[in-house]
Amino acid sequence: MKALDFFFNPRSIAIVGATNDPKKLGCELTTNIFQTTNKIDEKQRPHLFLVNPSKKQINGLPCYPNLSKLPETPDLTLIVVPTKHVLSVINECASINTKAVIIITAGFGEINKEGTRMEQEFLKISRESGFRIIGPNCVGLINMDLPLNASFIKTPPFGTISMISQSGSFGAANIYRMHSLGIGIQKFVNLGNAIDVQPHEILEYLAFDKNTETIGLYLETLKHGRKFYEIAKRTTAKKPVIILKAGRTEEGQKSASSHTGALATDYRIFEGMTKQSRIHLVSDEVAFQAALNTMSRSTKLPKDYKVGIITNAGGPAVILSDLLAEKGIKLADLGKKPRIIDEILNPLVKWANPLDLIATARKDEYRVATLALLENSHVDIVVTLCVVPTFLQMSPTEHAEGVIEATRKFRNKRLQQKPIIMGWLAGDIAEQSRQLAINENIPFFTSIGEVVSAVHVLTYYIKKRKQELK
Repeated sequence: MKALDFFFNPRSIAIVGATNDPKKLGCELTTNIFQTTNKIDEKQRPHLFLVNPSKKQINGLPCYPNLSKLPETPDLTLIVVPTKHVLSVINECASINTKAVIIITAGFGEINKEGTRMEQEFLKISRESGFRIIGPNCVGLINMDLPLNASFIKTPPFGTISMISQSGSFGAANIYRMHSLGIGIQKFVNLGNAIDVQPHEILEYLAFDKNTETIGLYLETLKHGRKFYEIAKRTTAKKPVIILKAGRTEEGQKSASSHTGALATDYRIFEGMTKQSRIHLVSDEVAFQAALNTMSRSTKLPKDYKVGIITNAGGPAVILSDLLAEKGIKLADLGKKPRIIDEILNPLVKWANPLDLIATARKDEYRVATLALLENSHVDIVVTLCVVPTFLQMSPTEHAEGVIEATRKFRNKRLQQKPIIMGWLAGDIAEQSRQLAINENIPFFTSIGEVVSAVHVLTYYIKKRKQELK
């Protein structure tokens, strides 16, 4: 069994600091582990041991006073006790030869030099005893493949995206946001102060994880840049890797150092590394989520990256065209006009890119225009924009229905996929359309900025592939 498997696929788990007191983090952690592991077949379910000297039992399971009293050695030990007790628990972990430890407890290197000294003591003990540590100052990890939620954040739905985060709060926020977008999680790790297990190790593990299709990382600092680069380069040959790197400025670097107690990473060096290793680097959480959303729904990339835009509002299409051009993304020349365009569309509509269907366009116009661009050999990526009309008794979902009908017909007819991105610029009015798009596995966004990020990540990987084929 590989060392990191003891974190993700433990045969037995001990929770030191388990409790049913809802005012303590140990309660949320204990509850999440109970709820998720109970869904595992009984023969495969990891043995669960609760350690709390002041409790006799929790949820029908006995509580043990300490690790040495457990009937068997746990593969994974989670520590969620007050800071002053962590060292003694770490010593117990060494005495029973546990394989993996997650220290949830905070109050160490991110606080002061004494905290850093204690971290070094934890690391010394772990290396002498042979167990690995994630944390301290972290929320834990999630493996939805089992499922196992060994964290105190809400359990996400099953998905194909795995995420590594140096910030527990950002990781949680991102998972919750992606859930609202209809995106699930495969695996999630918050490394916290990362005194032992490093981002490159988790990245390498996920590179070989068959159920992880896309990897997202939120990084603030990086201790082993060369090793990370080597592993990232190998990983991106297998699957997309999206990174949001915080601490780009002097002020941000100071914040990052105080957050986890680690030294800041020079952003210019990091940026150069990503350009050489096929990593898609983004600068904010909106672009990060849009990129993950898009890649998780794009199973096959086209050969080129010329974009075709459909809209019922000229202004947003102009803004989008500008923003794409600034990123070096070209609009396609649509070529010869199909006969059906004249038969269905308003005579005022010009066969041009962006294809402005004008404000009175309805479901049929969106269906015909979308299918025309999907079948157009000059177009590699289709973007449909819509400012949902609230006039002429139009249904708030009919334009989305038209896009979806065209997409289904194209996929069934061609037995292939061409990336299609929906940008519905209507706030809450777009919510029903969002659900329709999610059901069809189509990336759906409610701002032009998100659409740009979605197109950018697709074109980034298409360009990289073209360069490698030369």
